[in-house]
Amino acid sequence: MLDGMTTDTSGNLYVTDYHYGGSEHGIFKIKLSTLEYYRIASPATGLSPAPQDLLFDKPNNRLLIVFAANNAPIQALSLTDTSITTILNSTPGIIDGIEMDNQGNYFLTSWTAGALFKYDHEFINTPATILSGLNGPSNLGYNRVHNILAVPVYNSDTIIFLDLSNTGIKLNSNESVSEFRLHQNYPNPFNPSTVIKFEILKSGAVKLEIYNSAGVLIETPVCENLKTGSYEFIWNASGYASGIYFCRLTTNCNSHSRKMVFLK
Repeated sequence: MLDGMTTDTSGNLYVTDYHYGGSEHGIFKIKLSTLEYYRIASPATGLSPAPQDLLFDKPNNRLLIVFAANNAPIQALSLTDTSITTILNSTPGIIDGIEMDNQGNYFLTSWTAGALFKYDHEFINTPATILSGLNGPSNLGYNRVHNILAVPVYNSDTIIFLDLSNTGIKLNSNESVSEFRLHQNYPNPFNPSTVIKFEILKSGAVKLEIYNSAGVLIETPVCENLKTGSYEFIWNASGYASGIYFCRLTTNCNSHSRKMVFLK
């Protein structure tokens, strides 16, 4: 079954071929000017089973491939010599879509986790959970002009348009820090975005988590090492229902929570 596809800058289309219950998985290359096509990757050349989606990574002249198999890897297919390497050994569940934003961050949808994950460009740090509670998140689309990520949700027949300009953590370098602190978000109530500001007194591991009113963790937008400083993060709740949410900031030494109200 042909599923994911992407194009390079030389007039070629690449398509995943996922054989349900079979073993003839592959990646096809189609020359759009002539419609000639041929298989450039298969299990015999090192391709993992169940290729689902792929992305053209222009700076590295390669395809990044995700798979519809539990905890499958992310692989890279070189367009120079068609060699296959493993970029990440395991992903969270069955992955349906992959996209890259203008800053080089990668976004993956996990069908089984019902979530949208954000990875850094080197796939080094723990991924941030951008959206969760999604019923069948599918292949992604990205508008590079407006910096908007389109997240189709198959089972609810909806598309979430996520403005990436209003996401991400920002260091306020001109502000001094004298204590660990999580400020009350503003505005509050909010619709659909709100600013979460906090100060870190000591450099180290920092985690920012969002919980719903039942105490269920729905997002971990920040999970990384941060240096001493004042930070702010814009949380976009457009994929969630109106209600009460809680933000919790945790370091190795401190933890603090704030109540937030989302009103559509």
